[in-house]
Amino acid sequence: MKRYWYTVMQNLSSLLLIIMVLSITVSCNRNKLKTDEKSLVQTIRTEEEQLAYEQQQREEQEKQLADSLAKLPKGFRFKEDRNVEQGNMPKIINIAKKPTDTVSLVLSDVVKSVEYIRLDPIPDSTNLRNGTFSAKLTSKYIIVYGVSGIYLYNRDGKFLKPIIQNEIKNMGIENMYRGVRTSWSSGNLFYRGQVGEVWVLGDNLYYTTVDFEKQKYSYRQYNLETPGSTITLPTSVERIPPELPGKEIARLTKGQAGSFQNRFTSVATTIPLGEHIFINVPSAWSTASKGTNLVMYGPGNDTICKFSNNNTVQNYPHTLISRGDTRNRRYFFNGQLFIYPMFSDTVFKVILPNKLIPEYVFDFGEYKPTPNEYFSPGELSGKIYLSSDIVETSNKIFFEYFDIDGIEKFGIYRKQTGEFITVSNCKHGLPDDSDGFLSYWPKTLNSQNEECKILLASSLKYLIQNPLLEHPEASRKQETKRFIEQLDENDHVAIIYKLK
Repeated sequence: MKRYWYTVMQNLSSLLLIIMVLSITVSCNRNKLKTDEKSLVQTIRTEEEQLAYEQQQREEQEKQLADSLAKLPKGFRFKEDRNVEQGNMPKIINIAKKPTDTVSLVLSDVVKSVEYIRLDPIPDSTNLRNGTFSAKLTSKYIIVYGVSGIYLYNRDGKFLKPIIQNEIKNMGIENMYRGVRTSWSSGNLFYRGQVGEVWVLGDNLYYTTVDFEKQKYSYRQYNLETPGSTITLPTSVERIPPELPGKEIARLTKGQAGSFQNRFTSVATTIPLGEHIFINVPSAWSTASKGTNLVMYGPGNDTICKFSNNNTVQNYPHTLISRGDTRNRRYFFNGQLFIYPMFSDTVFKVILPNKLIPEYVFDFGEYKPTPNEYFSPGELSGKIYLSSDIVETSNKIFFEYFDIDGIEKFGIYRKQTGEFITVSNCKHGLPDDSDGFLSYWPKTLNSQNEECKILLASSLKYLIQNPLLEHPEASRKQETKRFIEQLDENDHVAIIYKLK
Protein backbone atom coordinates (compact mmCIF):
# COMPACT_ATOMS: atom_id res chain seq x y z
CA MET A 1 0.00 0.00 0.00
CA LYS A 2 1.65 3.22 -1.20
CA ARG A 3 -0.06 5.50 1.26
CA TYR A 4 -1.52 5.01 4.67
CA TRP A 5 -3.88 7.56 6.08
CA TYR A 6 -4.92 7.69 9.65
CA THR A 7 -7.04 10.43 11.13
CA VAL A 8 -8.19 10.97 14.65
CA MET A 9 -11.35 12.68 13.45
CA GLN A 10 -13.19 11.88 10.22
CA ASN A 11 -12.53 14.35 7.41
CA LEU A 12 -15.98 15.93 7.21
CA SER A 13 -15.06 18.32 4.45
CA SER A 14 -14.31 15.58 1.89
CA LEU A 15 -17.50 13.70 2.78
CA LEU A 16 -19.66 16.77 2.48
CA LEU A 17 -18.17 17.73 -0.87
CA ILE A 18 -18.89 14.21 -2.22
CA ILE A 19 -22.47 14.42 -0.95
CA MET A 20 -22.87 17.80 -2.61
CA VAL A 21 -21.65 16.49 -5.98
CA LEU A 22 -23.97 13.48 -5.81
CA SER A 23 -26.89 15.69 -4.88
CA ILE A 24 -26.35 17.93 -7.89
CA THR A 25 -26.04 14.90 -10.18
CA VAL A 26 -29.32 13.34 -9.05
CA SER A 27 -31.39 16.47 -9.08
CA CYS A 28 -31.05 20.20 -9.24
CA ASN A 29 -34.07 20.69 -6.99
CA ARG A 30 -34.06 17.72 -4.62
CA ASN A 31 -31.77 16.11 -2.04
CA LYS A 32 -30.12 19.40 -1.15
CA LEU A 33 -27.52 19.55 1.61
CA LYS A 34 -28.79 20.39 5.04
CA THR A 35 -28.27 23.97 6.12
CA ASP A 36 -25.62 23.10 8.72
CA GLU A 37 -23.74 20.93 6.20
CA LYS A 38 -23.79 23.70 3.62
CA SER A 39 -22.57 26.14 6.24
CA LEU A 40 -19.69 23.84 7.15
CA VAL A 41 -18.60 23.47 3.52
CA GLN A 42 -18.84 27.23 3.09
CA THR A 43 -16.80 27.78 6.27
CA ILE A 44 -14.05 25.47 5.04
CA ARG A 45 -14.00 27.19 1.68
CA THR A 46 -13.95 30.58 3.36
CA GLU A 47 -10.95 29.60 5.52
CA GLU A 48 -8.98 28.37 2.50
CA GLU A 49 -9.87 31.47 0.50
CA GLN A 50 -8.98 33.68 3.46
CA LEU A 51 -5.49 32.17 3.70
CA ALA A 52 -4.95 32.73 -0.03
CA TYR A 53 -6.33 36.27 0.22
CA GLU A 54 -4.09 37.16 3.17
CA GLN A 55 -1.03 35.80 1.36
CA GLN A 56 -1.91 37.84 -1.73
CA GLN A 57 -2.32 40.96 0.41
CA ARG A 58 1.07 40.42 2.04
CA GLU A 59 2.74 39.97 -1.34
CA GLU A 60 1.15 43.14 -2.70
CA GLN A 61 2.13 45.15 0.39
CA GLU A 62 5.68 43.81 0.25
CA LYS A 63 5.97 44.72 -3.43
CA GLN A 64 4.68 48.24 -2.79
CA LEU A 65 7.15 48.64 0.06
CA ALA A 66 9.99 47.26 -2.08
CA ASP A 67 9.14 49.74 -4.84
CA SER A 68 9.22 52.57 -2.30
CA LEU A 69 12.51 51.37 -0.82
CA ALA A 70 14.11 51.22 -4.25
CA LYS A 71 13.48 54.96 -4.67
CA LEU A 72 15.28 55.87 -1.45
CA PRO A 73 18.79 57.36 -1.61
CA LYS A 74 21.63 54.84 -1.59
CA GLY A 75 22.63 54.02 1.96
CA PHE A 76 19.37 55.22 3.55
CA ARG A 77 18.47 53.35 6.74
CA PHE A 78 15.41 53.41 8.93
CA LYS A 79 15.88 53.92 12.65
CA GLU A 80 14.71 50.88 14.57
CA ASP A 81 11.36 51.30 16.32
CA ARG A 82 10.55 49.31 19.46
CA ASN A 83 7.71 51.43 20.77
CA VAL A 84 4.87 49.39 22.23
CA GLU A 85 1.43 50.68 21.37
CA GLN A 86 -0.78 51.53 24.33
CA GLY A 87 -3.24 48.72 24.99
CA ASN A 88 -1.04 46.21 23.18
CA MET A 89 1.48 45.38 25.88
CA PRO A 90 3.40 42.08 25.65
CA LYS A 91 1.81 39.07 27.31
CA ILE A 92 3.68 37.76 30.35
CA ILE A 93 4.27 34.02 30.66
CA ASN A 94 5.36 33.54 34.24
CA ILE A 95 7.28 30.27 34.41
CA ALA A 96 9.20 31.25 37.53
CA LYS A 97 6.08 30.59 39.58
CA LYS A 98 4.24 27.33 40.04
CA PRO A 99 2.21 26.46 36.90
CA THR A 100 -1.51 27.13 36.90
CA ASP A 101 -1.95 23.39 36.46
CA THR A 102 -0.01 20.22 35.79
CA VAL A 103 -1.86 17.95 33.40
CA SER A 104 -1.50 14.60 31.72
CA LEU A 105 -2.00 14.78 27.95
CA VAL A 106 -1.76 12.38 25.04
CA LEU A 107 -1.29 12.94 21.31
CA SER A 108 -5.00 13.12 20.47
CA ASP A 109 -5.49 15.98 22.95
CA VAL A 110 -3.37 18.21 20.73
CA VAL A 111 -3.27 16.59 17.29
CA LYS A 112 -6.29 16.35 15.01
CA SER A 113 -4.84 13.85 12.53
CA VAL A 114 -1.70 11.89 11.64
CA GLU A 115 -0.83 10.80 8.11
CA TYR A 116 1.87 8.32 7.10
CA ILE A 117 3.12 8.59 3.50
CA ARG A 118 5.75 6.40 1.89
CA LEU A 119 7.98 8.59 -0.28
CA ASP A 120 9.32 7.52 -3.65
CA PRO A 121 13.09 6.87 -3.33
CA ILE A 122 15.13 10.05 -3.08
CA PRO A 123 17.33 10.08 -6.22
CA ASP A 124 20.54 10.75 -4.34
CA SER A 125 23.85 9.78 -5.91
CA THR A 126 25.95 10.90 -2.93
CA ASN A 127 25.32 7.61 -1.08
CA LEU A 128 23.38 9.45 1.61
CA ARG A 129 20.07 7.64 1.27
CA ASN A 130 20.26 6.80 4.95
CA GLY A 131 21.02 10.37 5.93
CA THR A 132 18.63 12.66 7.72
CA PHE A 133 16.15 14.89 5.89
CA SER A 134 13.83 17.72 6.88
CA ALA A 135 10.63 18.83 5.17
CA LYS A 136 8.39 21.83 4.54
CA LEU A 137 4.73 21.50 3.59
CA THR A 138 2.39 23.39 1.32
CA SER A 139 -1.18 22.48 0.46
CA LYS A 140 0.13 20.70 -2.69
CA TYR A 141 3.72 19.67 -2.00
CA ILE A 142 6.15 18.04 0.39
CA ILE A 143 9.55 19.73 0.05
CA VAL A 144 12.29 17.41 1.30
CA TYR A 145 15.77 18.80 1.91
CA GLY A 146 19.05 17.67 3.41
CA VAL A 147 22.77 17.44 2.78
CA SER A 148 22.26 16.15 -0.75
CA GLY A 149 19.80 18.82 -1.94
CA ILE A 150 16.13 19.83 -2.21
CA TYR A 151 13.48 17.55 -3.73
CA LEU A 152 9.84 18.12 -4.62
CA TYR A 153 7.09 15.56 -3.90
CA ASN A 154 3.34 15.75 -4.11
CA ARG A 155 1.23 15.07 -1.04
CA ASP A 156 0.85 11.41 -2.07
CA GLY A 157 4.61 10.86 -1.83
CA LYS A 158 5.25 10.81 -5.58
CA PHE A 159 8.63 12.23 -6.55
CA LEU A 160 8.18 15.14 -8.96
CA LYS A 161 11.61 16.66 -9.54
CA PRO A 162 14.85 17.73 -7.90
CA ILE A 163 15.00 21.44 -7.21
CA ILE A 164 18.72 21.39 -6.50
CA GLN A 165 21.22 18.52 -6.26
CA ASN A 166 24.21 19.52 -4.17
CA GLU A 167 27.67 18.76 -5.47
CA ILE A 168 29.72 16.99 -2.80
CA LYS A 169 33.10 15.34 -3.27
CA ASN A 170 35.71 13.68 -1.07
CA MET A 171 33.30 13.09 1.78
CA GLY A 172 33.43 10.15 4.15
CA ILE A 173 30.74 9.20 6.63
CA GLU A 174 31.29 7.95 10.16
CA ASN A 175 29.09 6.67 12.94
CA MET A 176 25.89 5.85 11.10
CA TYR A 177 23.36 4.34 13.53
CA ARG A 178 20.04 3.08 12.18
CA GLY A 179 20.29 5.45 9.26
CA VAL A 180 20.98 8.51 11.41
CA ARG A 181 24.20 10.49 10.89
CA THR A 182 26.05 11.16 14.12
CA SER A 183 29.24 12.72 12.71
CA TRP A 184 30.99 13.65 9.47
CA SER A 185 34.51 12.92 8.29
CA SER A 186 34.85 15.52 5.57
CA GLY A 187 38.52 15.33 4.59
CA ASN A 188 39.35 17.51 1.58
CA LEU A 189 35.72 18.45 0.96
CA PHE A 190 34.28 20.21 -2.08
CA TYR A 191 30.75 21.50 -1.63
CA ARG A 192 28.47 23.51 -3.87
CA GLY A 193 24.75 23.88 -3.41
CA GLN A 194 22.02 24.67 -0.90
CA VAL A 195 22.82 25.02 2.79
CA GLY A 196 20.78 25.70 5.92
CA GLU A 197 17.02 26.00 6.25
CA VAL A 198 14.53 26.55 3.42
CA TRP A 199 11.42 28.73 3.59
CA VAL A 200 8.13 28.83 1.70
CA LEU A 201 6.05 31.94 1.04
CA GLY A 202 3.08 31.37 -1.22
CA ASP A 203 4.27 29.44 -4.28
CA ASN A 204 7.91 30.46 -3.79
CA LEU A 205 10.72 28.56 -2.13
CA TYR A 206 13.67 30.52 -0.69
CA TYR A 207 17.08 29.10 0.14
CA THR A 208 20.77 29.99 0.52
CA THR A 209 23.43 28.50 -1.74
CA VAL A 210 27.19 28.41 -1.31
CA ASP A 211 30.22 27.59 -3.42
CA PHE A 212 33.02 27.04 -0.94
CA GLU A 213 35.66 26.72 -3.64
CA LYS A 214 34.86 30.10 -5.20
CA GLN A 215 33.65 31.66 -1.93
CA LYS A 216 30.33 32.66 -3.49
CA TYR A 217 27.13 32.97 -1.48
CA SER A 218 23.68 33.57 -2.91
CA TYR A 219 20.08 33.91 -1.73
CA ARG A 220 17.64 32.44 -4.22
CA GLN A 221 13.95 32.15 -5.01
CA TYR A 222 12.40 29.18 -6.80
CA ASN A 223 8.76 29.13 -7.92
CA LEU A 224 7.29 25.73 -7.07
CA GLU A 225 5.01 25.94 -10.10
CA THR A 226 7.98 26.20 -12.47
CA PRO A 227 7.22 23.86 -15.40
CA GLY A 228 9.19 20.65 -15.33
CA SER A 229 8.51 17.05 -16.17
CA THR A 230 8.06 14.58 -13.38
CA ILE A 231 10.75 11.92 -13.24
CA THR A 232 10.11 8.20 -13.47
CA LEU A 233 12.08 6.28 -10.88
CA PRO A 234 14.51 4.65 -10.56
CA THR A 235 16.77 7.06 -12.36
CA SER A 236 19.94 9.04 -11.89
CA VAL A 237 19.69 12.79 -11.53
CA GLU A 238 22.27 15.20 -12.91
CA ARG A 239 24.21 17.30 -10.46
CA ILE A 240 23.48 21.00 -10.18
CA PRO A 241 24.13 22.90 -13.41
CA PRO A 242 26.69 25.73 -13.71
CA GLU A 243 23.83 28.18 -13.21
CA LEU A 244 22.02 27.46 -9.96
CA PRO A 245 18.26 26.84 -10.13
CA GLY A 246 15.85 29.65 -9.39
CA LYS A 247 16.32 33.40 -9.39
CA GLU A 248 19.06 35.09 -7.39
CA ILE A 249 17.47 37.55 -4.98
CA ALA A 250 20.76 38.77 -3.57
CA ARG A 251 24.49 38.05 -3.65
CA LEU A 252 25.35 37.45 0.00
CA THR A 253 28.48 38.07 1.99
CA LYS A 254 29.93 35.16 3.95
CA GLY A 255 28.60 36.75 7.13
CA GLN A 256 25.07 36.84 5.71
CA ALA A 257 25.30 33.26 4.52
CA GLY A 258 26.16 32.14 8.04
CA SER A 259 28.72 31.07 10.57
CA PHE A 260 29.02 27.41 9.67
CA GLN A 261 29.39 24.66 12.26
CA ASN A 262 30.48 22.55 9.30
CA ARG A 263 29.95 22.86 5.57
CA PHE A 264 26.41 21.59 5.81
CA THR A 265 24.97 23.47 8.79
CA SER A 266 24.67 27.21 9.28
CA VAL A 267 23.56 28.63 12.61
CA ALA A 268 22.73 31.99 11.05
CA THR A 269 19.58 32.17 8.98
CA THR A 270 18.39 34.25 6.06
CA ILE A 271 14.58 34.48 6.13
CA PRO A 272 12.33 35.91 3.40
CA LEU A 273 9.69 38.51 4.17
CA GLY A 274 8.78 38.69 0.49
CA GLU A 275 10.37 38.49 -2.94
CA HIS A 276 12.40 41.67 -2.44
CA ILE A 277 12.92 41.88 1.33
CA PHE A 278 14.70 39.46 3.65
CA ILE A 279 16.31 39.47 7.05
CA ASN A 280 19.41 37.86 8.47
CA VAL A 281 19.24 36.42 11.99
CA PRO A 282 22.73 35.88 13.40
CA SER A 283 23.68 32.97 15.61
CA ALA A 284 22.97 33.24 19.33
CA TRP A 285 26.62 33.83 20.22
CA SER A 286 26.99 36.48 17.53
CA THR A 287 23.90 38.27 18.85
CA ALA A 288 25.18 38.12 22.43
CA SER A 289 28.75 39.12 21.65
CA LYS A 290 28.29 41.65 18.82
CA GLY A 291 24.97 43.16 19.88
CA THR A 292 22.89 42.67 16.71
CA ASN A 293 19.49 40.99 16.89
CA LEU A 294 18.84 40.98 13.15
CA VAL A 295 19.45 42.96 9.98
CA MET A 296 16.78 43.71 7.38
CA TYR A 297 17.72 43.99 3.70
CA GLY A 298 15.79 45.37 0.75
CA PRO A 299 16.16 45.42 -3.04
CA GLY A 300 19.78 45.16 -4.16
CA ASN A 301 20.81 43.73 -0.78
CA ASP A 302 20.79 47.24 0.68
CA THR A 303 20.52 47.39 4.46
CA ILE A 304 17.12 48.78 5.48
CA CYS A 305 17.43 48.58 9.23
CA LYS A 306 19.69 47.03 11.85
CA PHE A 307 18.17 45.98 15.16
CA SER A 308 20.49 46.12 18.14
CA ASN A 309 20.69 43.86 21.18
CA ASN A 310 21.60 45.53 24.45
CA ASN A 311 21.65 42.31 26.46
CA THR A 312 25.19 41.22 25.63
CA VAL A 313 27.99 39.23 27.23
CA GLN A 314 30.40 41.33 29.25
CA ASN A 315 34.11 40.49 29.59
CA TYR A 316 33.49 36.84 28.74
CA PRO A 317 36.28 34.93 30.52
CA HIS A 318 36.22 31.59 28.68
CA THR A 319 37.63 30.38 25.38
CA LEU A 320 34.67 27.99 24.91
CA ILE A 321 30.92 28.45 24.97
CA SER A 322 29.13 25.69 26.84
CA ARG A 323 26.08 25.24 24.62
CA GLY A 324 27.84 25.66 21.30
CA ASP A 325 27.03 28.44 18.87
CA THR A 326 23.29 27.78 18.65
CA ARG A 327 20.81 29.43 16.34
CA ASN A 328 18.32 31.98 17.58
CA ARG A 329 14.74 30.73 17.41
CA ARG A 330 12.26 32.05 14.88
CA TYR A 331 8.83 31.10 13.60
CA PHE A 332 5.96 32.32 11.46
CA PHE A 333 2.41 32.65 12.76
CA ASN A 334 -0.44 34.05 10.64
CA GLY A 335 2.15 35.17 8.10
CA GLN A 336 4.02 37.19 10.74
CA LEU A 337 7.66 36.53 11.66
CA PHE A 338 8.68 36.22 15.32
CA ILE A 339 12.21 35.84 16.70
CA TYR A 340 13.50 34.79 20.11
CA PRO A 341 17.19 35.23 21.04
CA MET A 342 18.06 32.03 22.91
CA PHE A 343 19.63 33.74 25.94
CA SER A 344 16.82 36.30 26.21
CA ASP A 345 13.33 36.30 27.72
CA THR A 346 11.41 38.08 24.95
CA VAL A 347 9.67 36.99 21.76
CA PHE A 348 9.71 39.83 19.23
CA LYS A 349 7.36 40.44 16.31
CA VAL A 350 9.07 41.73 13.16
CA ILE A 351 7.11 44.41 11.29
CA LEU A 352 8.31 45.98 8.03
CA PRO A 353 10.27 48.09 7.55
CA ASN A 354 11.72 48.92 10.98
CA LYS A 355 9.70 47.61 13.92
CA LEU A 356 10.72 44.98 16.47
CA ILE A 357 7.87 44.72 18.94
CA PRO A 358 7.89 42.56 22.11
CA GLU A 359 4.94 40.15 21.87
CA TYR A 360 5.60 37.72 24.74
CA VAL A 361 7.89 37.90 27.75
CA PHE A 362 8.88 34.76 29.66
CA ASP A 363 9.22 35.81 33.28
CA PHE A 364 12.07 33.75 34.75
CA GLY A 365 12.08 35.84 37.92
CA GLU A 366 15.28 35.66 39.94
CA TYR A 367 16.25 32.51 37.99
CA LYS A 368 16.88 34.27 34.70
CA PRO A 369 20.45 33.64 33.47
CA THR A 370 22.62 36.50 32.24
CA PRO A 371 24.15 36.12 28.76
CA ASN A 372 27.49 35.31 30.42
CA GLU A 373 25.86 32.55 32.49
CA TYR A 374 23.98 31.17 29.50
CA PHE A 375 27.15 30.58 27.50
CA SER A 376 29.59 29.82 30.35
CA PRO A 377 30.32 26.16 31.18
CA GLY A 378 28.56 24.94 34.31
CA GLU A 379 26.79 28.19 35.22
CA LEU A 380 23.17 27.31 34.36
CA SER A 381 22.58 25.29 37.51
CA GLY A 382 19.63 26.74 39.40
CA LYS A 383 18.49 28.80 36.39
CA ILE A 384 15.36 28.66 34.21
CA TYR A 385 15.68 29.00 30.45
CA LEU A 386 13.98 27.87 27.25
CA SER A 387 15.62 24.92 25.53
CA SER A 388 13.94 24.54 22.15
CA ASP A 389 11.74 26.07 19.49
CA ILE A 390 8.53 27.92 20.25
CA VAL A 391 5.37 26.94 18.37
CA GLU A 392 2.31 29.20 18.30
CA THR A 393 -1.23 28.36 17.24
CA SER A 394 -4.44 30.37 17.46
CA ASN A 395 -5.04 29.28 21.06
CA LYS A 396 -1.75 27.89 22.46
CA ILE A 397 2.01 28.38 22.66
CA PHE A 398 4.15 25.25 23.02
CA PHE A 399 7.65 25.45 24.49
CA GLU A 400 10.28 23.43 26.34
CA TYR A 401 12.34 24.70 29.25
CA PHE A 402 14.72 23.67 32.02
CA ASP A 403 13.62 24.31 35.60
CA ILE A 404 15.88 25.24 38.52
CA ASP A 405 16.62 21.55 39.14
CA GLY A 406 17.92 21.09 35.59
CA ILE A 407 14.88 19.02 34.55
CA GLU A 408 13.55 19.61 31.05
CA LYS A 409 9.81 20.23 31.03
CA PHE A 410 7.13 20.73 28.39
CA GLY A 411 4.95 23.81 28.81
CA ILE A 412 1.79 25.16 27.21
CA TYR A 413 0.52 28.73 27.44
CA ARG A 414 -3.23 29.09 26.89
CA LYS A 415 -3.66 32.39 25.10
CA GLN A 416 -7.35 32.92 25.89
CA THR A 417 -7.02 32.45 29.66
CA GLY A 418 -3.35 33.36 30.22
CA GLU A 419 -2.80 30.03 32.01
CA PHE A 420 0.61 28.35 32.00
CA ILE A 421 0.52 24.57 32.38
CA THR A 422 3.12 21.82 32.33
CA VAL A 423 2.59 18.33 30.89
CA SER A 424 3.44 15.79 33.56
CA ASN A 425 3.67 12.65 31.40
CA CYS A 426 5.78 14.14 28.61
CA LYS A 427 9.35 12.79 28.57
CA HIS A 428 10.26 13.11 24.89
CA GLY A 429 6.86 14.21 23.62
CA LEU A 430 3.17 13.46 24.00
CA PRO A 431 2.47 9.71 24.37
CA ASP A 432 1.10 8.28 21.11
CA ASP A 433 -2.41 7.02 21.80
CA SER A 434 -3.06 6.90 18.05
CA ASP A 435 -0.45 4.58 16.55
CA GLY A 436 1.11 3.54 19.81
CA PHE A 437 4.86 4.05 19.50
CA LEU A 438 5.97 7.52 18.31
CA SER A 439 5.76 10.38 20.84
CA TYR A 440 5.34 13.88 19.45
CA TRP A 441 5.85 17.50 20.45
CA PRO A 442 5.38 20.31 17.88
CA LYS A 443 8.56 21.97 16.61
CA THR A 444 7.44 24.01 13.60
CA LEU A 445 4.11 24.52 11.80
CA ASN A 446 2.97 25.79 8.43
CA SER A 447 0.01 28.12 7.95
CA GLN A 448 -2.38 25.14 8.06
CA ASN A 449 -1.08 24.01 11.48
CA GLU A 450 0.79 21.07 9.94
CA GLU A 451 4.23 19.66 10.64
CA CYS A 452 6.08 17.02 8.62
CA LYS A 453 8.80 14.70 9.89
CA ILE A 454 10.88 12.43 7.64
CA LEU A 455 11.89 9.09 9.16
CA LEU A 456 13.71 6.10 7.76
CA ALA A 457 11.68 2.89 7.62
CA SER A 458 14.40 0.96 9.45
CA SER A 459 13.98 3.34 12.41
CA LEU A 460 10.21 2.87 12.37
CA LYS A 461 10.62 -0.92 12.23
CA TYR A 462 12.84 -0.73 15.31
CA LEU A 463 10.31 1.40 17.17
CA ILE A 464 7.33 -0.89 16.58
CA GLN A 465 9.32 -3.84 17.95
CA ASN A 466 10.00 -2.11 21.26
CA PRO A 467 7.20 -3.00 23.71
CA LEU A 468 8.32 -0.28 26.14
CA LEU A 469 7.23 2.37 23.64
CA GLU A 470 3.74 1.00 23.05
CA HIS A 471 0.76 2.92 24.34
CA PRO A 472 -1.80 0.46 25.74
CA GLU A 473 -4.78 2.40 24.40
CA ALA A 474 -3.46 3.10 20.89
CA SER A 475 -6.46 2.90 18.58
CA ARG A 476 -4.71 1.99 15.30
CA LYS A 477 -1.58 0.22 16.51
CA GLN A 478 -1.98 -3.01 14.53
CA GLU A 479 -2.89 -1.26 11.29
CA THR A 480 0.12 1.03 11.61
CA LYS A 481 2.39 -1.92 12.29
CA ARG A 482 1.19 -3.68 9.15
CA PHE A 483 1.90 -0.57 7.08
CA ILE A 484 5.44 -0.24 8.46
CA GLU A 485 6.21 -3.96 8.11
CA GLN A 486 5.52 -3.72 4.36
CA LEU A 487 8.15 -1.02 3.91
CA ASP A 488 11.67 -1.59 2.66
CA GLU A 489 14.42 -0.84 5.18
CA ASN A 490 15.67 2.10 3.08
CA ASP A 491 12.27 3.69 2.45
CA HIS A 492 11.63 7.17 3.79
CA VAL A 493 8.27 7.98 5.36
CA ALA A 494 6.71 11.42 5.69
CA ILE A 495 4.65 11.70 8.87
CA ILE A 496 2.31 14.67 8.78
CA TYR A 497 0.74 15.95 12.00
CA LYS A 498 -2.17 18.37 11.88
CA LEU A 499 -2.81 20.22 15.12
CA LYS A 500 -6.24 21.09 16.43
